[in-house]
Amino acid sequence: MSTLRKSKSKKPLKGKHKGTHGKRREHTKRSTGKHSGKHLLLGTMIHKGTLPPRPEGERMVTTEEMIESLVDACIESGFFEVQKRVLAEKHDGACINATWIGLEVLRHLGVEASPSAWDAMVVNEEARLLMLQGVPVSDWPDTAWSLGVNSKTVDSEGVGFHLVIQVQEGILDLSALQFNRPSKGINVPPALFVSMQDFNGKDIHVENEGTHYFLYNKRTKTPKKMRSAKGFSPMGMLGNMTNQDWVDMILLGETE
Repeated sequence: MSTLRKSKSKKPLKGKHKGTHGKRREHTKRSTGKHSGKHLLLGTMIHKGTLPPRPEGERMVTTEEMIESLVDACIESGFFEVQKRVLAEKHDGACINATWIGLEVLRHLGVEASPSAWDAMVVNEEARLLMLQGVPVSDWPDTAWSLGVNSKTVDSEGVGFHLVIQVQEGILDLSALQFNRPSKGINVPPALFVSMQDFNGKDIHVENEGTHYFLYNKRTKTPKKMRSAKGFSPMGMLGNMTNQDWVDMILLGETE
């Protein structure tokens, strides 16, 4: 549950932060409101880490397709809407809960995944240019905006990092919406997937329509605060439901 601060930090862009411009996968709710075929895959899977037998001649489902299916199921179950409510009420993000839930769903689907902790920052284009120019934050106009999570910005549980999911193919952020600030020119979708082909493994930089999303300073060890956090367990609460209840809802395709 990473804390968000309306701060104007100059890190990590200090002339040397280049990163790699990743391709953003943006997910929005389907207008039909019906379950997609990929979502049904989640509801018909076998709860032992294996998928139902594949019809002869049918190609295997890729990890990226499973992730897309996971995000679609999260949208349809109201998972992201509840995150928005939690953010509005408690001013804390839900990265720890969201990551645990995503990891459990992927585990059931037979996808190898692990939690990955980073510092994070999201800025609008004006702020990015000012940082590159070395303009002091005190001289920034009100229209330049950034927000982020790092060891100096901790939440009520002392968490000072942003938690995402790492798979062999890339990084999945299931709580990216906590950075969304449309009124500040920062537009972030509910979830982001960055392919491993699109970053060098050290820093991540995703740009889309003037919004810049950065992950940097990856933790080399699993933070103790993550292991001890209430949100990183089956009984962690996201809204009025436990994390395990969210896993079951997403897998079974049920809605609130």
